Amino acid sequence: MTRREDGRYVETVTLKNGKRKYFYGKTQAEVRRKIREYDEVKDLAPTFGEVAADWAREFEPTVSHKTMSVYSPALERILEDFSDVEITKIEPVDIQNFISKLKSMGYSQKYIKNHKTVFIKVFDREIMKKGASIKVNPAISAKIPKNTQPKKIHAATPEQETVIKKSVSAPFGLYAFLLLYTGCRSQEALALQWADIDFEADTVSVNKAVTYPHNQAVIKETKTESSVRMIPLLAPLKRELMKARPDPYNEDLYLFGSERPYSQQEYVRRWRQYALTVGFLEEYFVDVNGNKLETLSELQRIPHKKIRKTTLTPHQLRHSFATMCFEAELSPEDAQKFLGHSDIKTTVNIYTDIRAAKQKAAANKLNAFVGRSEQ
Repeated sequence: MTRREDGRYVETVTLKNGKRKYFYGKTQAEVRRKIREYDEVKDLAPTFGEVAADWAREFEPTVSHKTMSVYSPALERILEDFSDVEITKIEPVDIQNFISKLKSMGYSQKYIKNHKTVFIKVFDREIMKKGASIKVNPAISAKIPKNTQPKKIHAATPEQETVIKKSVSAPFGLYAFLLLYTGCRSQEALALQWADIDFEADTVSVNKAVTYPHNQAVIKETKTESSVRMIPLLAPLKRELMKARPDPYNEDLYLFGSERPYSQQEYVRRWRQYALTVGFLEEYFVDVNGNKLETLSELQRIPHKKIRKTTLTPHQLRHSFATMCFEAELSPEDAQKFLGHSDIKTTVNIYTDIRAAKQKAAANKLNAFVGRSEQ
């Protein structure tokens, strides 16, 4: 599937009579829906996202919430890259490249293994189906890198924070804005209802989270007992939430998703579109030599693959809020309460990393000044 210069997606399908037909849509999902609805298209392989939804629906009842809380974030990240890809078109090299990307981002070996496990389970789900479109699991051969160091999460840069503040009115911009000013985990923010926002006491009550056992959001308890907390409703966020309040007001509505929280695929789609719009995500196509392809005619003639470059994730905004706490000279104990860490060591380690980063930045400034003075 390729993206046209006008922004629409197009897929070419060979019909059973040998003729070719073009299907167009504003999104990849829309194109696939049109293809499935077309009478002459038979035996079209399902997308990875469709198989993953079936797997999660069957798998979730057999395991504890704790186990699913490990696999759900991994599945969410995988779907960002593979949701709309036909499962027959995913090759071992694609999975290995995905794993290599996780390593380059600094994720731990255990975290990366969780992703491989999810890949294997989803592909196994398709293989075990009658009339399966694939016979071999392409994830089996993926190699997990050794000696991967635990990831150091970095806060958003000042420039990125400025973008978030200026784009609060963009589609899904309020979500990023809320993460920045509350430090909520993604699953906590998506579970917020208007009843959790107290405009008189200026507080945000965090008391639940969403999980995605089968694409649809399910409300569950927060990660730990300490995750239940009150966060200050900071003035910039209060101002934007007051603008966004539904009319007529219904405190049972969710901030993100109205009567129900967004489904997993809807959440992934909205964050992806927001990140593309504001520049936190770049997607483009390259040929086998890594040269960027710019035009539709090039995409039709030249074998290519999609490249995704992410410069900011929702979880980084949690660290941005921790940085605000540090700069406001809050004690680690106070910051721990707002962030919902079960162990004070987690908060102290974040504070230590922030302090080290600021000292390094200060040293660089001093070094640059000395360098200029010697010229």
